[in-house]
Formats: sequence, structure tokens, C-alpha cells
Amino acid sequence: MNTVHLARYLLCMCLYYSGIYFLSRTIRKARRSRRIVILAYHSFSDSMRYLDMAIPPKLFIDQVRFLRKTFIVQTLSKLLATDDTTRVSGDVAVITADDGYADNYQPLLEAAETFGAPSTVFLTTDSIDRGQPTSVMWVTLAVHHATVNSIDLPGIGPGPIRTKKPTEKESAIREIDRALKALSPNQRSAIIDRLLERSGAEALVRQLGRCAMLQWQQIQRMHSSGVEFGAHTCTHPVLSLLDPAAVIEEIDRSIQRVKEMTGAKSIAFAYPYGSHAEVDETVVELCRGSGATAAVMLVEGEMPGSDLFRIPRLMVTSDRCTTPWGSFCTAVWACELEGLVDVVRNVVAFIKRR
Repeated sequence: MNTVHLARYLLCMCLYYSGIYFLSRTIRKARRSRRIVILAYHSFSDSMRYLDMAIPPKLFIDQVRFLRKTFIVQTLSKLLATDDTTRVSGDVAVITADDGYADNYQPLLEAAETFGAPSTVFLTTDSIDRGQPTSVMWVTLAVHHATVNSIDLPGIGPGPIRTKKPTEKESAIREIDRALKALSPNQRSAIIDRLLERSGAEALVRQLGRCAMLQWQQIQRMHSSGVEFGAHTCTHPVLSLLDPAAVIEEIDRSIQRVKEMTGAKSIAFAYPYGSHAEVDETVVELCRGSGATAAVMLVEGEMPGSDLFRIPRLMVTSDRCTTPWGSFCTAVWACELEGLVDVVRNVVAFIKRR
């Protein structure tokens, strides 16, 4: 059992059932303080849940049910269309998803059509066009389905990378993905080809890879049901490692492709990887001068008053809404969305610094 997950669960149970959660909401609403939460997802899967990138589809629907009871669920463009986000009437949640994986189709369509909870999906457009997954998904598929105990990838790791146990697979995916970030597209492609060849399951992985991304027909179907689409570059590089011309090409070409295929007039952008390490000042300013209306990161923070080209998001992982045994827990999800876990974490950090 994960100790941090258990501690989070016990804390949220105390905050929720002691009444502190409800008192916090009451005081906040009395002060007319609105909470705006922008949630970030990647994949919805019961089996391939590595790098905290995926949650089970059923768990996502449980989250959406709660969101519909306590928040106004809007697309990002709908939120940004409000002149002043601090004057939004009611708490707002925005569901976003990065990359454009095929497993997004059913959960996000169900959320929009059944629960009236639309989302904003940021597409890696070359991956959609070519029917080829992002590099991190190639790595995930190869390592997850590997039939060998270890894989030797020269230049990555001090020796063969273990791939037998679930913990080894998690570590292997993290190590390989970290190494690929710094490489050129051609170098990444060569490493991925070698990884697939040495996985022991190349034919299966290549077959799965061909259907790993959404298709434009599915995207158009989702769009007609209220799901919004934005751009996430063409090839999912670390933008801060590129020269300015390449950054502009990645941003503008992906924006134009999404506009072309969805008919949308304005498009928001999501920085690949999205932390401060991958999104420097130059990248932000180049994005600000592009055709994007706004841009989101993968760092936590408060929405009101944010720079529209540095919009923070809460990365959703299973432990933010479940018991240590894996079932959905209203108390944990409610306290996370209210920001109470962050408050307690900050208080503890302050005390430790004293």
C-alpha cells in the first residue's frame, strides 16, 4: 500500500466528515469567492496506467458525476469568454485531455452526451494524421507488452533495462521517456524502432500503435457533441529545446490543422510536457504571438489572474479521488477539488521551515 496515498485518504476523510470541507465551502461562497479548477488528463485505461498518465474509464465517470453536482463544467473557451473569471457565477471545472489518444473517445463522449460535461482535448496533429502514437505511448506499449526480462538500448541506462515486474516496467518507461525528450525526431524514431524490435512483441505493439490515436472522423463526432479541440504541437517535442523557427512551426501548423479539421475559429494550445523546465519564457512569448488564443501548462496554481499563456492545471491521478484500495471516494475527490489538501500541505511545509 502506498503510504502517501493512505495519508491523503485519512486526511481527506477527517476534513470531509468533520465538517471542515463543508465549512470551507460555506465561508468561501459567503465571501463570493469562486473556485475555478482546470483538470488535466491523458489516457483512460484499466491496464496501462504508467507515469500517472491514465485512470480507469469508470473512475473518470465517477469523477464527472461529482463534478456535475458541485461545479459548472465548461470548455476552456467558454470559461475564457467570460470577461472576468473572478465574476463567474458558481464554481467552474474545466476538463482537458492532452495528446488525443483513442481511449479518450468513449469516456469523453459519454461525459458530454450523458452528463452534459464537455471537455477540451489538445491534439498532437501529426500523430493523428499518420495514425502513429506519440513517443511516450510507443514506449508504454512496448514495455507493457514486452515478453523479455530486459531490453538493451545503447545510450539509455548503464546497462539492460529490466522489464519483467510491474515496478520495473514503470521505471523503464520513465527512464526511456526521459532520455527521448532530449533527442531529435529522427533519433527518437531510431530508438523506438530498436525498442520495438527488442521487446519480443514487435508485431503486436505495431498493431496496437496503429490504433492508439483518435481518428479525425471520431474527433468530428466528438466536436458535434460539444467536445472542444485545441492544438498540442505536431510531433510532441520539448519546445524549450527547439530553435524559435521550429517552435513557431510546431505551434502554428498544429493550430491550423485543428482549425481545418474541426471548423473552429479560435484554438487554445497545450505545451507538451508542460512544466517550467519544458516551457521557458521564449516559448511562452512565441506562443503568445501565434494564432493561439491561450495556452495551458501542467503546473498547479490558481486560475483567476493567471497569464492566459501560462494557465495552470491540476494533473488528475487515481490517488486524488480513491481509497488506498482503488475505489472512488467522494471525500478525497471533494477535498482535492476544494484545494484543502494543498492548504494542509503548505501549512506542514511552513511549520517544517520554522
